Amino acid sequence: MTVRTEFIHGFLYSDVYIQNAITYDNMISIDQCQHVIAYHFSRMVSRNPPPVIQPVQRDCVYFNRLRGEICAKVSTDKRFTNILQYIHTSTRVEQVNSVPVGSSCVIDGKKIQRPTAGVQVLIYGKQSMQHVCIQKKYQKICHAYFKLRHFTDFIDRYIKNWLLEQDWYIPHMFTTGKLLEKVLSSTVPVALYTHFVETVETLDTS
Repeated sequence: MTVRTEFIHGFLYSDVYIQNAITYDNMISIDQCQHVIAYHFSRMVSRNPPPVIQPVQRDCVYFNRLRGEICAKVSTDKRFTNILQYIHTSTRVEQVNSVPVGSSCVIDGKKIQRPTAGVQVLIYGKQSMQHVCIQKKYQKICHAYFKLRHFTDFIDRYIKNWLLEQDWYIPHMFTTGKLLEKVLSSTVPVALYTHFVETVETLDTS
């Protein structure tokens, strides 16, 4: 049976590493991650968010620069250049967990030996859609790149889902400051920080 799923939630398969090691000794800290969360949370729940204080602005700039540097580094691996160009400008990516018989992988050009050894990737841009096939061993890298590229959207979605799971949460019942306090004192910062670090590590050959 063919199953289509959102790629960002796709199952991750065997490791394949990119060429040219990606190593970052200056990974963001959990405290910096909290500043990034606070910034995006305030803009997600308030039409008139408070002014951004300097430490938060500094850490958000660094966070975005770090993501950009990692995305650029991954793209230097010529095997992934074409597909990552599509993923970089995508708004949504879906996958189908099998490929037609005789399909070739867009990354390495090799024939995919059996339908279940590959996935179809549907990459939606603002005005176009790319439909490609890849071997499952490349899925983890493509998934991690998409997640890193859209990590700020991931932050928003994670917080929204977390709030909806809380018994105490009633929309418009709390001030933005009180909600932010609850978010930052919960498991959310550690969970998001872990997601970020693991995503970067997936793209790291070291």
